[in-house]
Amino acid sequence: MNFFDKQKVKSRLTIVAFGVFGLFIAWVSDVNAFESFFASRGCDAAGCHDGALPIATPTCVGCHAHGAHSNSDKGVQPPATADDMNITASTDATTYTVGDTIAITVDGGYEKRGWVRVIVYNDNGDVVAQSKGTCDSTTSSNITTPACSNGLSMPITLQVTANITGTQMWTASWYGNSDDVAGSTGGLNGTLVTVVTEPGWLEDLGNAGHGEEIVSIPSFTVNDAPPASSGGGGGSLSWSALGLLLLTIIGMLAKNRQTKLIPIRHKD
Repeated sequence: MNFFDKQKVKSRLTIVAFGVFGLFIAWVSDVNAFESFFASRGCDAAGCHDGALPIATPTCVGCHAHGAHSNSDKGVQPPATADDMNITASTDATTYTVGDTIAITVDGGYEKRGWVRVIVYNDNGDVVAQSKGTCDSTTSSNITTPACSNGLSMPITLQVTANITGTQMWTASWYGNSDDVAGSTGGLNGTLVTVVTEPGWLEDLGNAGHGEEIVSIPSFTVNDAPPASSGGGGGSLSWSALGLLLLTIIGMLAKNRQTKLIPIRHKD
């Protein structure tokens, strides 16, 4: 390698080094902004998300602005259609049998970075499944809502065993900070609800500044399990056993008839 080739290699390495350094600076700035966003909203004390300092697991998806809208406009700026709430919840089938596994997938938000709490409710408003990561009530500043962190990211699939027959009308919810609920002009968050069986925004009275964005899951049906076969049970004979018995009887009758037709010879 001559002198000029060496100089070219050095120049290229220098450019690459500056590029890597620039990316590192941008990443550090983004992380700092990421964490300061939560700190500026009161999430710099024990009981927020992970219940410890410093905030080790902040999450953009845990903010209503990021986790429940389709883009950053949120309807505050045109186009007005940007205000749609894109939280969705659906099952993997429309018909199940008692004992089957029902898979519910919840998705939404435009910022997929970070974890979020997701809850599934049945017709009666009972929690049948949820994804919330690790929760610790001992370090939480709120008794009814323990500090949680390190959950799953969207989309999240939860599984429930089908055990109630009939048409099911379930709901699912995204749980997080209510940062932009008041500032948004439409979508389901424009409807305030007080029960988990109705779509809309449900405020968590036990945890200020938090709540659930609830959506309906398309209805599905759960049927009874088919009755067990009675063949061979309770002392009854199966069709195969009856057939075998009938063939045996016919064989015996034929043999008996053939025996009667054989003439008996006497010696002179």
